[in-house]
Amino acid sequence: MKSRYSAYSFGLVKYIIKTTHNENIEYSLDTNSWGKEIKEFSLNTDFLGLKILDFTDGKDIAFVTFEATLYSKQNDISFKERSKFYKLSDMWFYHSGEFL
Repeated sequence: MKSRYSAYSFGLVKYIIKTTHNENIEYSLDTNSWGKEIKEFSLNTDFLGLKILDFTDGKDIAFVTFEATLYSKQNDISFKERSKFYKLSDMWFYHSGEFL
């Protein structure tokens, strides 16, 4: 979770794409368009803070509950999410999230 937050903050598009599970709603085979959307979001957002509230580790599935604070020209955003990650070939992939 922390690595993906940091990747968004630094605009590391390839890392975000690489660590997104192919069942994720945002996942796209058109990585050029998807990458442009990620880059645009990263460039227009200030990432002000991340708090890990809970972590449930499993062998192949993990859950992370966090609170993120972001700022964009449109508005300040603070939200809580419970994220699901799947482990495949010793690598964790972001599958989905539920806003709390």
